[in-house]
Amino acid sequence: MNSEKNIITQVGITGVSGNIGKTLVEGLPNKYCIMGYDIMPCSSERKDFESIVVDLSDAKRVRGLFDGLDAVIHLAADPDPESPWHFERPVREACW
Repeated sequence: MNSEKNIITQVGITGVSGNIGKTLVEGLPNKYCIMGYDIMPCSSERKDFESIVVDLSDAKRVRGLFDGLDAVIHLAADPDPESPWHFERPVREACW
């Protein structure tokens, strides 16, 4: 977080290649530097956007992934209604 004014500037978005994630990236003001995370590649015309392809259910890969971010908007989900919720735990733990 920007320590001078406690302003959020570094934002992580999981599920960034999904419909809501893509819309959010394009809709957020340019005052935010955005780091996207998804199991699928994603791109944006924003100059302050980077994306990492990562399986968020892999606890070893998620550990430390959000270090340096001021906020994480967690939109990643498995669209299969029968899918287990096991991948939520690594993301929650990485945010703490």
